[in-house]
Amino acid sequence: MKSIVSSFLLVLVCAWSAHGNIHVPDSVKQTTTAETEFILRQIQNSSEDIPHQVRLKCYLSKLYNREGKYDEAQKLIDEIPPSEYNLLIGEVSLAKAINLKYQLQPKASKLFFDRAILEFTLTKRECLLIETHIELIEYYRKFDLIDLAFKEAEKAESLLKINQSCDPVLTIRYLNRLASVQNINNTTESIQTSYRCIDSCIKYNEKYYLAISYNEIGYSYQHIPNLDSADFYYRKAEELFRSQELILDFLHVKMNRMRMYAHKQINNSEIIPGLLEIETEALEKAPTYDLAECYRSIWVEAQTIQDFETAFEYLRKFYYLDLARIESDVAEQVEKVKQQEKESQTKIQNLVLSSQVQTQKSELKQTKTIVWLVIIAFIILLAISLFLFRILKQRDKLTKDLALRNTQKDELIQEVHHRVKNNLSFVSSLLEMQINSLPEESKTEELKNASLRIESMSLVHQMLYTQDDITTVDLSTYIPELLSYLKDSLIHEDKLEVQLTSEPIKVESRTATAFGLIITEFVTNSIKHAFNGISNPKIEIDLHKNKTDLVLIMRDNGVGMRAGNGSSKSGFGMRIIDIFSRQINATVNFSFEKGTQLTLIMSYEE
Repeated sequence: MKSIVSSFLLVLVCAWSAHGNIHVPDSVKQTTTAETEFILRQIQNSSEDIPHQVRLKCYLSKLYNREGKYDEAQKLIDEIPPSEYNLLIGEVSLAKAINLKYQLQPKASKLFFDRAILEFTLTKRECLLIETHIELIEYYRKFDLIDLAFKEAEKAESLLKINQSCDPVLTIRYLNRLASVQNINNTTESIQTSYRCIDSCIKYNEKYYLAISYNEIGYSYQHIPNLDSADFYYRKAEELFRSQELILDFLHVKMNRMRMYAHKQINNSEIIPGLLEIETEALEKAPTYDLAECYRSIWVEAQTIQDFETAFEYLRKFYYLDLARIESDVAEQVEKVKQQEKESQTKIQNLVLSSQVQTQKSELKQTKTIVWLVIIAFIILLAISLFLFRILKQRDKLTKDLALRNTQKDELIQEVHHRVKNNLSFVSSLLEMQINSLPEESKTEELKNASLRIESMSLVHQMLYTQDDITTVDLSTYIPELLSYLKDSLIHEDKLEVQLTSEPIKVESRTATAFGLIITEFVTNSIKHAFNGISNPKIEIDLHKNKTDLVLIMRDNGVGMRAGNGSSKSGFGMRIIDIFSRQINATVNFSFEKGTQLTLIMSYEE
């Protein structure tokens, strides 16, 4: 039967823990000892359910704090393993904050309160968030930050109105803590709030918070003063705390009542017996209770009734207790000094050892650094190599694509030049046919000149499509072929001597065409008009370049234009020379000493 009941209770605990709460049956909550034992059994039975075990330990730590067992609470919290669940992180943070508050470590406590609020807000656990704000009310009241305590009370009240499905105990705890804060500035409001809390405690059978409310309202009535009511509620609080075996709380309330008797000079006969009962209870059941005030109060009251023997005895106890506290503080300081001395000796030993080991460490560190640098350098080089390999691979592919496209383009341009040359040759052939069919000599002569000009242009395109470089023409190759063609086309004998001096000079096709037409006009004009009566006709052509210019000099040994030989500086041929020289930004000068000389100068950069 007992095992069935235990199983049922465990199911209840697990069910409630899913909502972030621990449910303890009312029958168990009659005494703190029974409740503590119940939670310990649940912890043992839930060894495999880590989240539930964490919640149980957090709950038990609060019970330990309630009993003044702060070290045990801290030890229990330290046993909780790290959690990756935000909700559990929040609950553990709240448990740590409460424990640190009791140990009077406000800064550390506040940090954990803030962490708990953050985690509960993120996980939307409103009931746990309300609990945290209620704990903060007591935190700020304990450290005399009353305005902040009221702000936390407002936050808790606002959340309680929104979340009415939370455990009613939260409302009871809120009212209880609000009354304690109101008691500082407004006793009337505190009493009203305490009565609301008492009604709720009776309704939900919450004896612990009912006892706290009785003590709170007793404290309020003491300050009105309404000493009968204060005495009545103090006694009810003592009765409830004793019934729950909360001896530490019982002693605090009884000390409040004895202090009231002493200050208000009532029930004087009960003061010393009451204080002696406090001493006995503390020594037997609550060793953590501080008896200093109790001893001092017995000493003062014994003096009042002239019981000097008792006064002296408790004065001695008070000083012994104070001395023990001082000795404890001194012992603690001595222990700290010893620890510091030990640490200093350890540091000295470490310094002595470090002088021997430092070099080895430094060398080892350098070795490790070098190894890591080598590894990092190797990784970087490997990464760079892979990156460069990929880039080179992409570049090779692009190069091949570009080469293929350039080849296709070159073939296309060569084909264009080939077709242009063929078309020009076809036009030249048509002109030849036309020349052969015309009877008039003058018309034949003009058509012949047109044919020569077309052929000079055709020769440029022929050179472009028959060589690898399809953008430039070498004048040292082009001019000899042009002269050979002109010589063959104009005369059919070998009397004319053509002397060419040239160095390799590459120019664009447009410039080559202009040079070809200018040379054609000069040579045809010399052959037709300059050599009448000249026994050894000769044409000299000199093509060279200097630092910035390209220079073309052409001269013949004929009679020149001044002899009235039918040539004219304003004729069609001269117009062609002028047009094409300006087209390539060249200057042309003529001289007529011992024949005709043409000098062409053009800016040139390789």
